[in-house]
Amino acid sequence: MKNLLPALILAIAINPIFAGMAQQPDTPPPASLQIKKAALWLGGRSMQVNASKGSQLDFLDYADNSRLTEFFLLGFSLQLQYHEIFQLSIDAFTADDIVPNSLKLQLLTQPRGSWIGLNAGFMRYPFLITGFEGFHLDQDPDFFADANTRQRRMHDLCLFAGPGISLQGKSTFLSVNFNVAYATLLPFSESFRQKQANSNLRREIIYKTQTSSSFLFFPELTFGADIASFTGKKIGLQIQASMLSGNRHIHYDKTVRQWSEENQSSEKVRSQGHRFEKTDITMGIYYRF
Repeated sequence: MKNLLPALILAIAINPIFAGMAQQPDTPPPASLQIKKAALWLGGRSMQVNASKGSQLDFLDYADNSRLTEFFLLGFSLQLQYHEIFQLSIDAFTADDIVPNSLKLQLLTQPRGSWIGLNAGFMRYPFLITGFEGFHLDQDPDFFADANTRQRRMHDLCLFAGPGISLQGKSTFLSVNFNVAYATLLPFSESFRQKQANSNLRREIIYKTQTSSSFLFFPELTFGADIASFTGKKIGLQIQASMLSGNRHIHYDKTVRQWSEENQSSEKVRSQGHRFEKTDITMGIYYRF
C-alpha cells in the first residue's frame, strides 16, 4: 500500500502532460514524391534548316525539312510533385517508331506563393539527313560512285535552363518558360568510294564529323483547362508549343585516299552556320490527381 501511493501521485501529476500532447495537431508527414498529372498527346513538328550550298559537302544541307502536318508526334507525359516547390516532368514521345525515341526531363522549382520560378532539364530527339550522296554525284561527274540514297539519323542532345512563369486558376493553368539550350549533335563518319571514268584511278573520300555544339533559344508554352472532375480528380485538355532556334553547324575532318592508303591528303572543314528552327505543337488529354 505504501508503494502504491507514490505511484498514484506520479500518475496523476503526469497525466495532464500526456493529455496535452495528445491534443496537439499531428506532425505533418515527411515530404514525398507524388504524381500530379498524367497526359497523352499528339501533334506535329516543323523543322526548317537553311541550305548553304558551298563548295564542300555540308551535311545540314540535307536535313529533312518538314511542315507541322508532315511530321507526326505521339507522346506521354508524367508530372511529379515534391515538397510543394519542386516539380519534375517526364515526356517520352516518338515520331516514326513504335518505341519512344525521344525524351525530355524537366525540373521546375517555384517558391511557395510565387508565380515565377526556375527550370532546367535535358532533351534528346532524332532527326534525319537524307540524300547527301547527291553532293558527289553533282560535284564529281567524271567519277562513278554508289548512287543509292544515303540516310543518317542524327541525335540531338540538349541541356537547357531558364526562368519560368506558372499560373494556376480554379480550372485552368498556364506555364511559359524562357530557356537557353546547349545543343550537341553526336559525331559520325561516312565514306564514298569512286572510280574515274575511262581510267583505273580509284579514290575513297572519308568524312569524320566533330561533336558540334551550339547555344539555342528554347521557349515553351503549356495551357490546360479542366473539362470534368470527380472525387477530387480532374480531366482536361492541354495545348503545348515549343521552339528550338539558332545557328547550327557540323564541322568535320575530310580525308581523300587515291590508289592506296599511303597516298592520301587530309583537311579540316569548317561548315557554314545554318539557321535552324524546330517547332513542336501538340494537343492532348490529361488527368490531374
